[in-house]
Amino acid sequence: MYPIFIRIGDYAIRWYGVMIAVAVVFGIFYSRKELMKIGVDEDTFFDYAIWVIIVGVIGARLLYVFGNTPLYYITHPLRILYLWEGGLSYLGIIIAGLIFSYYFWKKRGNIFHKVTDIASIPLAFGWAIGRIGCFLNGCCYGKPTGLPFPFSITFTNPESFAPLGIPLYPTQPLLSITGFITLFILLRYRNKLKVDGGIFTLFLILYSIFTFLIEFLRGDHYQIFGLTASQWGCFLIVIFAYLFYKSSPSLKHEKEKAETSDSTLSEKPQDDLKENKEDTEN
Repeated sequence: MYPIFIRIGDYAIRWYGVMIAVAVVFGIFYSRKELMKIGVDEDTFFDYAIWVIIVGVIGARLLYVFGNTPLYYITHPLRILYLWEGGLSYLGIIIAGLIFSYYFWKKRGNIFHKVTDIASIPLAFGWAIGRIGCFLNGCCYGKPTGLPFPFSITFTNPESFAPLGIPLYPTQPLLSITGFITLFILLRYRNKLKVDGGIFTLFLILYSIFTFLIEFLRGDHYQIFGLTASQWGCFLIVIFAYLFYKSSPSLKHEKEKAETSDSTLSEKPQDDLKENKEDTEN
Protein backbone atom coordinates (compact mmCIF):
# COMPACT_ATOMS: atom_id res chain seq x y z
CA MET A 1 0.00 0.00 0.00
CA TYR A 2 0.97 3.68 -0.01
CA PRO A 3 1.03 5.05 3.55
CA ILE A 4 2.54 8.45 2.73
CA PHE A 5 0.28 11.14 1.27
CA ILE A 6 2.99 13.76 0.93
CA ARG A 7 6.50 14.24 2.29
CA ILE A 8 7.82 17.68 3.21
CA GLY A 9 11.49 17.42 4.07
CA ASP A 10 11.82 14.96 6.93
CA TYR A 11 8.13 15.23 7.78
CA ALA A 12 5.61 12.88 6.21
CA ILE A 13 1.83 13.27 6.15
CA ARG A 14 0.21 9.85 6.08
CA TRP A 15 -3.00 8.93 4.31
CA TYR A 16 -4.33 7.84 7.70
CA GLY A 17 -4.23 11.44 8.95
CA VAL A 18 -5.78 12.71 5.73
CA MET A 19 -8.74 10.35 6.06
CA ILE A 20 -9.25 11.37 9.67
CA ALA A 21 -9.22 15.01 8.60
CA VAL A 22 -11.82 14.30 5.90
CA ALA A 23 -14.04 12.57 8.47
CA VAL A 24 -13.73 15.52 10.87
CA VAL A 25 -14.61 18.08 8.17
CA PHE A 26 -17.64 16.03 7.12
CA GLY A 27 -18.71 15.70 10.75
CA ILE A 28 -18.51 19.46 11.33
CA PHE A 29 -20.56 20.40 8.27
CA TYR A 30 -23.18 17.69 8.78
CA SER A 31 -23.58 18.24 12.53
CA ARG A 32 -23.79 22.02 12.17
CA LYS A 33 -26.65 21.73 9.71
CA GLU A 34 -28.58 19.16 11.77
CA LEU A 35 -28.04 20.79 15.18
CA MET A 36 -29.30 24.12 13.90
CA LYS A 37 -32.53 22.37 12.91
CA ILE A 38 -33.17 21.63 16.59
CA GLY A 39 -32.36 25.17 17.73
CA VAL A 40 -28.62 25.10 18.54
CA ASP A 41 -26.93 28.43 17.72
CA GLU A 42 -23.58 28.69 15.90
CA ASP A 43 -21.51 29.81 18.91
CA THR A 44 -22.70 26.85 20.98
CA PHE A 45 -22.12 24.47 18.09
CA PHE A 46 -18.52 25.57 17.47
CA ASP A 47 -17.74 25.45 21.19
CA TYR A 48 -19.03 21.90 21.21
CA ALA A 49 -17.33 20.87 17.93
CA ILE A 50 -13.88 22.09 18.95
CA TRP A 51 -13.95 20.44 22.36
CA VAL A 52 -15.54 17.16 21.29
CA ILE A 53 -12.85 16.74 18.60
CA ILE A 54 -10.05 17.40 21.10
CA VAL A 55 -11.58 15.12 23.74
CA GLY A 56 -12.30 12.43 21.14
CA VAL A 57 -8.71 12.37 19.87
CA ILE A 58 -7.34 12.23 23.42
CA GLY A 59 -9.70 9.38 24.30
CA ALA A 60 -8.86 7.53 21.09
CA ARG A 61 -5.14 7.79 21.68
CA LEU A 62 -5.23 6.86 25.37
CA LEU A 63 -7.41 3.80 24.83
CA TYR A 64 -5.07 2.64 22.06
CA VAL A 65 -1.97 3.22 24.19
CA PHE A 66 -3.28 1.43 27.29
CA GLY A 67 -5.08 -1.26 25.34
CA ASN A 68 -2.18 -2.36 23.12
CA THR A 69 1.43 -1.77 24.18
CA PRO A 70 1.35 0.34 27.37
CA LEU A 71 4.84 -0.73 28.49
CA TYR A 72 6.35 0.60 25.26
CA TYR A 73 4.69 3.99 25.68
CA ILE A 74 5.63 4.17 29.36
CA THR A 75 9.28 3.90 28.34
CA HIS A 76 8.75 6.17 25.29
CA PRO A 77 6.17 8.71 26.57
CA LEU A 78 6.79 11.30 23.84
CA ARG A 79 5.67 8.81 21.19
CA ILE A 80 2.16 9.04 22.63
CA LEU A 81 1.99 12.38 20.78
CA TYR A 82 2.97 10.85 17.40
CA LEU A 83 -0.60 10.70 16.12
CA TRP A 84 0.54 10.78 12.49
CA GLU A 85 1.95 7.28 12.89
CA GLY A 86 -1.54 5.91 13.50
CA GLY A 87 -2.76 4.30 16.69
CA LEU A 88 -6.19 5.73 17.46
CA SER A 89 -8.90 3.59 18.99
CA TYR A 90 -12.24 4.18 17.32
CA LEU A 91 -13.98 2.96 20.46
CA GLY A 92 -12.02 5.56 22.42
CA ILE A 93 -13.52 8.30 20.22
CA ILE A 94 -17.04 7.05 20.98
CA ILE A 95 -16.50 6.71 24.74
CA ALA A 96 -14.72 10.02 25.28
CA GLY A 97 -17.02 11.91 22.93
CA LEU A 98 -20.13 10.45 24.57
CA ILE A 99 -19.05 11.35 28.10
CA PHE A 100 -18.12 14.89 27.09
CA SER A 101 -21.35 15.34 25.10
CA TYR A 102 -23.46 14.25 28.04
CA TYR A 103 -22.01 16.91 30.37
CA PHE A 104 -21.93 19.57 27.65
CA TRP A 105 -25.58 19.24 26.64
CA LYS A 106 -26.88 18.45 30.12
CA LYS A 107 -26.72 22.16 30.92
CA ARG A 108 -28.23 23.23 27.61
CA GLY A 109 -31.61 21.56 27.49
CA ASN A 110 -32.76 17.99 27.25
CA ILE A 111 -31.31 17.28 23.77
CA PHE A 112 -28.48 14.87 24.55
CA HIS A 113 -30.22 11.90 22.92
CA LYS A 114 -31.05 14.00 19.84
CA VAL A 115 -27.39 15.01 19.57
CA THR A 116 -26.24 11.40 19.65
CA ASP A 117 -28.61 10.57 16.79
CA ILE A 118 -27.06 13.39 14.75
CA ALA A 119 -23.54 12.27 15.67
CA SER A 120 -24.25 8.72 14.49
CA ILE A 121 -23.98 9.66 10.82
CA PRO A 122 -20.51 11.31 11.09
CA LEU A 123 -19.36 8.45 13.32
CA ALA A 124 -20.40 5.84 10.74
CA PHE A 125 -18.79 7.87 7.95
CA GLY A 126 -15.61 8.26 9.99
CA TRP A 127 -15.59 4.52 10.66
CA ALA A 128 -15.92 3.75 6.94
CA ILE A 129 -13.39 6.23 5.58
CA GLY A 130 -11.03 5.93 8.53
CA ARG A 131 -10.54 2.23 7.81
CA ILE A 132 -9.48 3.14 4.28
CA GLY A 133 -6.76 5.16 5.99
CA CYS A 134 -5.89 2.09 8.07
CA PHE A 135 -5.66 0.06 4.86
CA LEU A 136 -3.26 2.54 3.27
CA ASN A 137 -1.33 2.86 6.51
CA GLY A 138 -1.00 -0.89 7.06
CA CYS A 139 -2.30 -0.77 10.63
CA CYS A 140 -5.21 -2.84 12.01
CA TYR A 141 -3.97 -5.72 9.86
CA GLY A 142 -5.27 -9.28 9.80
CA LYS A 143 -3.87 -12.68 10.65
CA PRO A 144 -1.78 -14.62 8.10
CA THR A 145 -3.86 -16.68 5.68
CA GLY A 146 -3.30 -19.01 2.75
CA LEU A 147 -6.23 -17.57 0.81
CA PRO A 148 -5.56 -15.83 -2.52
CA PHE A 149 -6.35 -12.20 -3.40
CA PRO A 150 -8.90 -10.61 -2.90
CA PHE A 151 -9.42 -12.70 0.24
CA SER A 152 -5.95 -11.72 1.38
CA ILE A 153 -3.66 -8.70 1.18
CA THR A 154 0.12 -8.70 1.02
CA PHE A 155 1.86 -5.53 2.19
CA THR A 156 5.21 -4.72 0.59
CA ASN A 157 5.79 -1.03 1.34
CA PRO A 158 8.43 -0.62 4.10
CA GLU A 159 6.47 2.35 5.47
CA SER A 160 3.54 0.06 6.30
CA PHE A 161 2.92 -1.10 9.86
CA ALA A 162 1.74 -4.55 8.76
CA PRO A 163 4.12 -7.53 8.39
CA LEU A 164 5.59 -7.45 4.89
CA GLY A 165 5.44 -10.17 2.24
CA ILE A 166 2.83 -12.28 4.07
CA PRO A 167 -0.77 -12.75 2.84
CA LEU A 168 -3.06 -11.38 5.54
CA TYR A 169 -6.82 -11.30 6.02
CA PRO A 170 -8.17 -8.00 4.55
CA THR A 171 -9.53 -6.71 7.85
CA GLN A 172 -9.28 -3.00 6.97
CA PRO A 173 -11.39 -3.24 3.77
CA LEU A 174 -13.91 -5.43 5.63
CA LEU A 175 -14.19 -2.86 8.40
CA SER A 176 -14.57 -0.07 5.84
CA ILE A 177 -17.31 -1.95 3.98
CA THR A 178 -19.23 -2.61 7.19
CA GLY A 179 -18.87 1.07 8.05
CA PHE A 180 -20.49 2.07 4.75
CA ILE A 181 -23.22 -0.55 5.28
CA THR A 182 -23.91 0.94 8.71
CA LEU A 183 -23.98 4.45 7.24
CA PHE A 184 -26.52 3.34 4.61
CA ILE A 185 -28.76 1.71 7.24
CA LEU A 186 -28.64 4.75 9.52
CA LEU A 187 -29.50 7.12 6.67
CA ARG A 188 -32.38 4.88 5.66
CA TYR A 189 -33.93 4.75 9.13
CA ARG A 190 -32.97 8.12 10.64
CA ASN A 191 -36.41 9.61 9.89
CA LYS A 192 -38.32 6.41 10.71
CA LEU A 193 -37.14 5.82 14.27
CA LYS A 194 -39.11 8.31 16.35
CA VAL A 195 -37.43 7.58 19.69
CA ASP A 196 -34.68 10.06 20.54
CA GLY A 197 -31.44 8.08 20.74
CA GLY A 198 -32.82 5.27 18.58
CA ILE A 199 -30.45 5.87 15.67
CA PHE A 200 -27.45 6.03 18.00
CA THR A 201 -28.60 2.79 19.63
CA LEU A 202 -28.82 1.16 16.19
CA PHE A 203 -25.34 2.45 15.39
CA LEU A 204 -23.88 0.94 18.57
CA ILE A 205 -25.49 -2.43 17.91
CA LEU A 206 -24.30 -2.59 14.29
CA TYR A 207 -20.81 -1.48 15.30
CA SER A 208 -20.67 -4.16 18.00
CA ILE A 209 -21.84 -6.96 15.69
CA PHE A 210 -19.48 -6.13 12.82
CA THR A 211 -16.51 -5.44 15.09
CA PHE A 212 -17.03 -8.63 17.09
CA LEU A 213 -17.03 -10.77 13.94
CA ILE A 214 -14.08 -9.12 12.16
CA GLU A 215 -11.96 -9.14 15.32
CA PHE A 216 -11.58 -12.92 14.88
CA LEU A 217 -9.46 -12.11 11.80
CA ARG A 218 -7.32 -9.39 13.39
CA GLY A 219 -3.62 -10.11 13.75
CA ASP A 220 -2.60 -7.08 15.80
CA HIS A 221 -4.69 -7.64 18.94
CA TYR A 222 -3.95 -9.75 21.99
CA GLN A 223 -6.57 -12.19 23.25
CA ILE A 224 -7.96 -12.36 26.77
CA PHE A 225 -9.71 -15.66 27.55
CA GLY A 226 -10.14 -16.38 23.86
CA LEU A 227 -11.43 -12.95 22.81
CA THR A 228 -9.78 -9.62 22.11
CA ALA A 229 -10.31 -6.59 24.34
CA SER A 230 -12.46 -5.07 21.59
CA GLN A 231 -14.69 -8.15 21.52
CA TRP A 232 -15.19 -8.06 25.27
CA GLY A 233 -15.93 -4.38 24.88
CA CYS A 234 -18.67 -5.19 22.36
CA PHE A 235 -20.67 -6.97 25.07
CA LEU A 236 -20.48 -3.86 27.23
CA ILE A 237 -21.51 -1.66 24.31
CA VAL A 238 -24.63 -3.72 23.66
CA ILE A 239 -25.61 -3.54 27.34
CA PHE A 240 -25.00 0.20 27.33
CA ALA A 241 -27.02 0.56 24.09
CA TYR A 242 -30.02 -1.10 25.76
CA LEU A 243 -29.79 1.09 28.87
CA PHE A 244 -29.24 4.19 26.75
CA TYR A 245 -32.32 3.45 24.65
CA LYS A 246 -34.47 2.82 27.73
CA SER A 247 -33.36 6.17 29.19
CA SER A 248 -34.64 8.13 26.18
CA PRO A 249 -36.87 11.08 27.14
CA SER A 250 -39.16 10.04 24.26
CA LEU A 251 -39.88 6.67 25.89
CA LYS A 252 -40.41 8.28 29.30
CA HIS A 253 -42.82 10.78 27.76
CA GLU A 254 -44.77 8.03 26.00
CA LYS A 255 -44.90 5.99 29.21
CA GLU A 256 -46.19 8.95 31.22
CA LYS A 257 -48.71 9.70 28.48
CA ALA A 258 -49.93 6.08 28.48
CA GLU A 259 -50.20 6.04 32.30
CA THR A 260 -52.19 9.28 32.24
CA SER A 261 -54.48 7.87 29.56
CA ASP A 262 -55.02 4.62 31.52
CA SER A 263 -55.75 6.61 34.67
CA THR A 264 -58.33 8.72 32.85
CA LEU A 265 -60.04 5.65 31.40
CA SER A 266 -60.17 3.90 34.76
CA GLU A 267 -61.73 6.95 36.44
CA LYS A 268 -64.37 7.48 33.78
CA PRO A 269 -66.45 4.30 34.47
CA GLN A 270 -66.51 5.22 38.14
CA ASP A 271 -67.79 8.69 37.28
CA ASP A 272 -70.46 7.17 35.00
CA LEU A 273 -71.53 4.78 37.75
CA LYS A 274 -71.81 7.65 40.19
CA GLU A 275 -73.93 9.65 37.75
CA ASN A 276 -76.22 6.64 37.13
CA LYS A 277 -76.69 6.14 40.85
CA GLU A 278 -77.70 9.77 41.33
CA ASP A 279 -80.19 9.51 38.42
CA THR A 280 -81.74 6.40 40.01
CA GLU A 281 -82.15 8.08 43.37
CA ASN A 282 -83.82 11.05 41.76
